[in-house]
Amino acid sequence: NNEPPDCEHCSVAVLFSGGLDSTVLALLADRFIPEHIPIDLYNVAFQQSNGSFLVPDRVTGLASLEELKTLAPDRVWNLIQIDVVQEELASLRSSRVADLIFPLTSVLDDSLGSALWFAARGQGQLNGQPYISPARVVLSGLGADEQLGGYTRHRNTLRHSGQWAALGLELAADTDGIASRNLGRDDRVVSDHGRQLRIPFLDERVVGYINMLSPWHRCQ
Repeated sequence: NNEPPDCEHCSVAVLFSGGLDSTVLALLADRFIPEHIPIDLYNVAFQQSNGSFLVPDRVTGLASLEELKTLAPDRVWNLIQIDVVQEELASLRSSRVADLIFPLTSVLDDSLGSALWFAARGQGQLNGQPYISPARVVLSGLGADEQLGGYTRHRNTLRHSGQWAALGLELAADTDGIASRNLGRDDRVVSDHGRQLRIPFLDERVVGYINMLSPWHRCQ
């Protein structure tokens, strides 16, 4: 029998903040992954000063999980709650993350790199029990905000300039800068855990289609 074994463990995970881009990715994954295979949703929360982990991404993650259950009720959705205490963050961001994001050294790169590193580790709580994700592929929503006007500054550009052309130039600059600003950093950080990063919104066909759209169509 030369047929491949019918594995039932999770093979694909989603970096899941509960925002629109990661929720859309989860639904797209649901369309192509066999229905009996779970999908892990990596949701990171850094401990707040009061000790709580109920940060905005956790709130939206829990809310979007319920939407996924409604839209795809036959899928097993594993929301992995990855809670990072302050001591662990301080230790690993200097001993591990700093080397992975180098030569980038900004506060933003440190913050994004740390969040991604802990997410891609895939180690947290599932239904209140310790869990380590077996997924080897991780989907990222990188590129959606840059191409589709997802940042507040995009709205401010349009408001201050009053010109869609100005917004179009900013969207183009943001998209063009992803390769040098994000891709190497994110690939190194995710690969540190033996997982492969996949970025569907940066597929050449997706980027080509979006580039054909006017800024007002992209941002509706």
